[in-house]
Amino acid sequence: NDTHYCFSPIQNEEKANFLRRIHKLQWYNQQNATNSSFFSSANEMNCSDIDMSTEINSGMGASTTWLGKAFWHAFFVSKKPFQIIHNNRRWLYSTGNVSSWAYCESEDTRCYFLPINPCPRHFPDIKKQHLETKPSRKWHDRLYYHWMSQDYLFRPLQHFRRKLYLFRREHFPNLTFPCTTMHVRRGDVGVPKPPFRRYAAVQEYIDVGYIQPGDTIVLLTDDQSTIDEVKKYHPQYNWIYMDRPRVKNVEAGFNNHIPSGDEGFEMLVIYTEWNVASSCNKVVHGQSGFVKALMETMEMEGKNFTRYYLNTAVSKAEAKIFEGRDHERAQLFLKTIANVTGSIATGETIAASSNTNGANKTIL
Repeated sequence: NDTHYCFSPIQNEEKANFLRRIHKLQWYNQQNATNSSFFSSANEMNCSDIDMSTEINSGMGASTTWLGKAFWHAFFVSKKPFQIIHNNRRWLYSTGNVSSWAYCESEDTRCYFLPINPCPRHFPDIKKQHLETKPSRKWHDRLYYHWMSQDYLFRPLQHFRRKLYLFRREHFPNLTFPCTTMHVRRGDVGVPKPPFRRYAAVQEYIDVGYIQPGDTIVLLTDDQSTIDEVKKYHPQYNWIYMDRPRVKNVEAGFNNHIPSGDEGFEMLVIYTEWNVASSCNKVVHGQSGFVKALMETMEMEGKNFTRYYLNTAVSKAEAKIFEGRDHERAQLFLKTIANVTGSIATGETIAASSNTNGANKTIL
């Protein structure tokens, strides 16, 4: 809250015991910890036989899933402690700006999250190392993976938690319910690289999600063209989004997720938007690792919501036609969106005032 950090015991005993097991293995190299022995072990940590993984520089969903699956492999398959490797390659979301609140000397995930074990992380000669096992879709596997990731691997540092609390209060002070989360991914989607996707019009998301005029929509988007589109064509909805720097289609290139140039700010945006988006009762989206992880978290936390999926995938052959012509491909998408959306707006006006054989017609 405004003045204090507040802590409370974990009420779910199964969850508490599972996290004790993780802590026991991560800090004492012991499996199957019990309540009675948890705090009594004096064993020194043996760091010679552990599983490790490098980080990857990708979108937040892909980056966290990469480490989450490696941690799952270490705990359930290898039954070994797990550590994240720092190989002198700066993590995409860390900052080299020593004056930033988000700076730390290692310039990796440690700048935002609590330590996961006491073993060394610095291995500059390891370029890439990764072992992973994907949890099954069984309910308990999914639940344990959620606890392992959200309640252990990615626990925010206290000063990061404080920043998040203040950031949400500043940027999302009055969110009205019910609401719809809409995720519109563009940006480097215009680059013909896998996964092959297209820019979809906001109208497509509105239609597939059965969203009505006046509804509140929490808009998550990486691209300024989406904001321009909703302002121009869809003022009849209650849009909630952050006024912040965004990419402009493919101008930033592939896998550029720091449009503001401030990594700490981008982390605050990502986690705040995640928190706000998870409060809504509907999620409308295309193909996205971020939204997939968001909905998994919402489900594991027992939140009731309805998912509406818009297929934005295209074939490899279709995308590769524009190999080396990223800007042309993105502009073609935007031109098509403008033409179709503008026609629909005109068609709605015509349909409302014309009647043929008792049926309204929308002219496209």
